[in-house]
Amino acid sequence: MHKTHPHVLLLYGVLFVIGLATVLGFIEIAAPARYLYTSDGITYAEVARNILAGKGISATPFAPEPYDVDLEPLRIFQPGYPILIAAFALLGMQPENLVVWLSAGAWVLLFPAFAFALRSLLPPLWTAVFSYTAATSSGMFAYGFAAFTDIPSLLLIVISFGLLLRGLRSDNMPILLASGFFAASAYAMRNTGAAFLISVGAVLVGYILIEPTKWKKQTHLTIIWVLGTLPIIALLWGRNFLLFGSIQTYSHPPADTPPVLAIRDYLWHLIFEVAPNKTIAQLAWDIKLLLAIGLPALVFMFISLRKQWPHLQSAGRTAVLVLGLYLLVGSAMVIYAHIKWDAEGFDRYALQYGWLFLALLFIAFNFKPAEKPSFLKFILAGIAVSALLIARWDYAVDYAHQPPGVRQVLVKDRHLIQTVKNIPANALIATNLIGFLPLETGRPIRNIEFKSSKSIDSYISNLNQRLNQIADGVEQRPFYAAILPTKDIVEAEYGKKWYLTLTQLINTPGNIDPAWQTLFLEGLSGKFYVVDKTPTMILIASRPVNQ
Repeated sequence: MHKTHPHVLLLYGVLFVIGLATVLGFIEIAAPARYLYTSDGITYAEVARNILAGKGISATPFAPEPYDVDLEPLRIFQPGYPILIAAFALLGMQPENLVVWLSAGAWVLLFPAFAFALRSLLPPLWTAVFSYTAATSSGMFAYGFAAFTDIPSLLLIVISFGLLLRGLRSDNMPILLASGFFAASAYAMRNTGAAFLISVGAVLVGYILIEPTKWKKQTHLTIIWVLGTLPIIALLWGRNFLLFGSIQTYSHPPADTPPVLAIRDYLWHLIFEVAPNKTIAQLAWDIKLLLAIGLPALVFMFISLRKQWPHLQSAGRTAVLVLGLYLLVGSAMVIYAHIKWDAEGFDRYALQYGWLFLALLFIAFNFKPAEKPSFLKFILAGIAVSALLIARWDYAVDYAHQPPGVRQVLVKDRHLIQTVKNIPANALIATNLIGFLPLETGRPIRNIEFKSSKSIDSYISNLNQRLNQIADGVEQRPFYAAILPTKDIVEAEYGKKWYLTLTQLINTPGNIDPAWQTLFLEGLSGKFYVVDKTPTMILIASRPVNQ
C-alpha cells in the first residue's frame, strides 16, 4: 500500500493546528454576541434524545398541525446528523452541546481535509494556500460553529473526494468503498449531498462509455464505489419508502420565484463565498458588468484548465470533471429549489459549492510540472491570494462584531422562559419566533407558519389570521401561543440600535405598550385571551370551545 510521506503528514498537522487556532480564536471573539442554536439544531438535538430514549428517529411536528400528535417520524431533515449526535452522546456528552461542537470540530478538520483532497494535484505550498482559503470563506465564518449540518456534511464530501482520487489512482478497492460510504453518509446528513453522488456517478459511468478499451476496469471501479454507498442509501431510502411512500421526503409549500431572480440571488452568494466583498458580488445584479468582467474571467479560467489538461494524470482529470460537474449540478439543484419552494439560505447553499470554484481556480493557474515559474507569476499569484485572504478576514472581523440577534437578546428574558415553562403539560404550544424557546424551556414548541411580510401591518394581520385557523382546528387540548417581536418589528419600533432598547425593556419592563403589541391585540379575535404580557412578549391561549 502506498505510504504517505512524512512531509505530507507534516502539512496536514500544520494545517490542523492553524485550523484549530483560527476556529477557537474566532469563536472566542464572535460567540458572546451570537445565539449558537437554530430551529434546525434544536430539532437535531431533540431527535438524538428521542433515539437514545427508544422513541425512534422522531421529533415534535414543526407546524401546529397535526394537533393531536406530539411526535412524528423525522421527515423534512435527513436523519444522519441526529444519529451521529446520538452516537457521540453515548460517550456522556449532551446532544445540545454536540450539535454545535461537532460542527466546530468539522470546521477544524476541513483545514487539513481540503489539503487531503487536492494534495495530488497541487504542490505543497499551493495546497496549503488553497486549504486555508477554502476553509476561511464567508460561509465558514457564518456557519462554522452554528447548529447546522452544513460543515459536517461538507467535511464528509471533501474526504470522500480525496479518497476517490486515491482509490482510482491505485485501483484500491477498500479506499473506493470508503469513498462511497463517506459520500452516502454526507447525503444521509444533508439532501444537497445528492449532487455529489450524481456527479461522481456520472463521471465514472462516462469513463465506461468513452473508454471502451478499459470498460472492464472502469466498470469494476464504478461498481466498487457504488457498493460503498449502498449500505447507507439502502437504509435511508428503505426507511423513507416504508414511512412516507417515497424515497425523497423533502417537502415545502410551493412558490413562484422568477428564475432570473433565483439565478442572480444564488450567483451573488456564490461570488461572495469565493470573494467576500459586496462590491464584487454586485456583479450578479449588473448584467453588463457580469458579461464584461465575469464572462471573460470564466473563459480565461476555462482556457487555463484546458492548457493544464495534458499535464494531468487520469485521477487529476477525474478531479476536474467531478469538481466542475458537482458545481453545476449542485448549483442547479439550489436554483431549482429556490424557484419551486422559495428555499431560503443561499449563503448556506453557496458554502457547499464555493470551494469547488476555488479548487478549479487553483488547478487552472497551477504551475506546470516542468515549468519554472517566473517572478512575475509569483507576484501576481501572491497579490491575488493576499486579496482573497484580506477580504476573508475583513469579513470575519465585521461578522464577529455585528450586533446581537433577537434570539440572543430574548434568551436573557427569564420571565419569558419561566412563563412558557409553566404552561399546562397537555397544552399545544407554538410561537412566531422559533429557534430558542424549545431548548431554553424544555417544552415541545411548534412554529406558527404563515405568510411573512416586511410590512408590520401585513405581518400582524397574517399572524392573526393564522392563529384563528389554528384555534378552529384545536379542539381536544388547550392551545398557547407566545408572540414575540421579530427583527423587522423591533427595527421599525426602536430603530437601528433596537437591541439596546429591547435589553432595557427586559431588565426594567415598566408599563409600556409597544406599538406592535397594540396592533396585534386590536386584531386578536375573541377566540383567545391574554395569559401574560410584557413589553417583549404576549402569551395568549385559546378559549375552551364552550365559552
